[in-house]
Amino acid sequence: MSKRRTAIRTLCAKSEIAWILACVVITALAALAIAVPSQAMPEYATQLGEPCATCHIGPAGGGLRTARGQAWVAQEKPGAVPSIEDSMKLLGVKTSINPADYAPAPLPRPVPRSLNAEQSPRDNWQAWLSNYDGN
Repeated sequence: MSKRRTAIRTLCAKSEIAWILACVVITALAALAIAVPSQAMPEYATQLGEPCATCHIGPAGGGLRTARGQAWVAQEKPGAVPSIEDSMKLLGVKTSINPADYAPAPLPRPVPRSLNAEQSPRDNWQAWLSNYDGN
């Protein structure tokens, strides 16, 4: 009887180990299936001598690119990252300034109405409320 109990316990232990192993394998496969591969390439930063934040919004690299990073990719990744001015030109951003947009206002300038210190907004509200006829 004792050999039979030992055999059953051994079989149960092997069965538990098999279930645990199956769960670990399934979890690992699910993690690999869900994982998104990284697009950041640190060798570009090394090759160009620039930090990752030159081309990427995140300081660690990867993800969205800055204007300089977008222009660098648009140029098919040359040996240097373009300056911000060159990047804007490559991306079609207008960087010129129209001096007429910054002309001073014509004189005489309108004088703002002075505040009446004796009358508060609460007084205006009470006057409106006393004249209100309702709906």
